[in-house]
Amino acid sequence: MTDPGGLLRLGETVEKYVIEGELGQGGMARVYRVRHQTLGTHHALKVLTLASPGVRKRLLLEGRTQARLRHPNIVAVTDVLELPFGTGLILEFINGPTLEDLVLRKRELPFEAIDELAAAGVLEGVAYAHGEGLVHRDLKPANVLCQIVGGRLVPKVADFGLVKSVDGLSNTRSGVAMGTPRYMSPEQIRDAKHVDERTDVFAMGVVLYFLITGRDCFARRTCSRCSRPSWTAGTSPSGACGPTLRIGWSRPSTPP
Repeated sequence: MTDPGGLLRLGETVEKYVIEGELGQGGMARVYRVRHQTLGTHHALKVLTLASPGVRKRLLLEGRTQARLRHPNIVAVTDVLELPFGTGLILEFINGPTLEDLVLRKRELPFEAIDELAAAGVLEGVAYAHGEGLVHRDLKPANVLCQIVGGRLVPKVADFGLVKSVDGLSNTRSGVAMGTPRYMSPEQIRDAKHVDERTDVFAMGVVLYFLITGRDCFARRTCSRCSRPSWTAGTSPSGACGPTLRIGWSRPSTPP
């Protein structure tokens, strides 16, 4: 069973954790802020809202994957709980916004901030995961949380629910597109099972486009429109999205 009706209530205790509030909800899971009864530390509890053995299998894979990835730019998983209605993951609690919320709130980030968040943050975490033989397959601004540490933001890659091992092991059927259409590479659209680290590199390029311009590179992409003609439909050079963009961030229109 799952938690479709918000069965965890404020003040309720599950194992050694007290429910203090709800942090958010996606298509398949709900996330709560919880406090360890003895230590007083705060954590996030992720529980499923979709009843499916396959989804539960992916949640456990996500937990095992993040639990062994120890990096300052990756959200840590520290425990697994067996709840009355199913399985839950205990994750590191992040006290800041997602990259998506940050951009939408501020509209225009300084380039120094983009360098720090992306180059010295997200890319470090993704490179570490690749070094461990893992492909994220769902990199996007909404899956990067920002921890507030000493007045600065430390980005942390989250949600390894679609992770794939580059050794060929995968829970994905051949010929299936899995991920977020606006950030998926053409090869992931065709067949998510057989992609490698390069699909994350493509997604990071789209993430950078969003950080620089404040717009989605493939805004009109949907699952039903993930066909070859739509791979580049609706895109525009980053320089066309704002007069303050540095020339170094834009691809030259003619060869040098």
